[in-house]
Amino acid sequence: MNERSDMDRVLRHWFADGPSEMPDRVVDTVADRIGRQRQRRPWRLPWRPIDMNSAIKIGAALAAVLVLAVAGWNLLPGGSTGVGGGPSPSPSPSPTASPTHSPSPTPRSAGMVVQQKTISWTAKLPANWGNEGWFVTPSQGPGGPTGIAVAAPGAVYVPSDPCDGVGKEPDAKTPADVVAALRSRTDLVVSNVIDATLDGHTGKRVDIQAPADLSACADLYIIMAEPSGAGFHVQGPSQKIRMWIVDVDGQPMVFQINSFAATPPDDMAAAQRIVDSIAITP
Repeated sequence: MNERSDMDRVLRHWFADGPSEMPDRVVDTVADRIGRQRQRRPWRLPWRPIDMNSAIKIGAALAAVLVLAVAGWNLLPGGSTGVGGGPSPSPSPSPTASPTHSPSPTPRSAGMVVQQKTISWTAKLPANWGNEGWFVTPSQGPGGPTGIAVAAPGAVYVPSDPCDGVGKEPDAKTPADVVAALRSRTDLVVSNVIDATLDGHTGKRVDIQAPADLSACADLYIIMAEPSGAGFHVQGPSQKIRMWIVDVDGQPMVFQINSFAATPPDDMAAAQRIVDSIAITP
């Protein structure tokens, strides 16, 4: 068997494994590319013969045509990728959701009356503070041991007897008169008396501490009283009262923060912000 017939048989067997037909557009594309493709000079390796026999050249040429045909088929629009009918589109990136921020609670404005008076006041309250008419307080309420409240009791008469809930017509004409009456009570610790202003109204600020033992009174332990019996009484042992006594239209008015030693600092800070926001309407 000669060398050429052996090569022909090998090539026929090789082509028999592949497709027997090729689409016309592939043939046209391959022919077009072969006609325009610049030929590269072959590398000449020193250990390989320069001259090749014609059968090997024919086989190499046919192999090159087949490679170009396959490459051309894959390059055609809509060509098969081997899986499905065409190239799968790249998935579009999912938009990243912007982080949401919970808005900070906006303080709400609440209006209150001064007890037994025609004067009213408004203040900006935090979300957890409730309006009780003449005072405001958070969820734990005004009582001890951790309670707190911002109040305007209206009463400015300081009875000498803490158990006497019915006062008399107050004779105090100025904030300084009220401070003097508080200092006259031996059961109260009165300190840090300073000049102060609240919503443009001038007066005094004073710190008061109630006694730890309230058993002297069977009912209410009174700090300030009105003729009708209304006023302000202690909410628990050793209660602290920071009091602003300011002049409003020629008469003393009382606004205060009531707290205890165990009142949370955050509540104390919130109470001070409420006082700073007070607007008084005579």
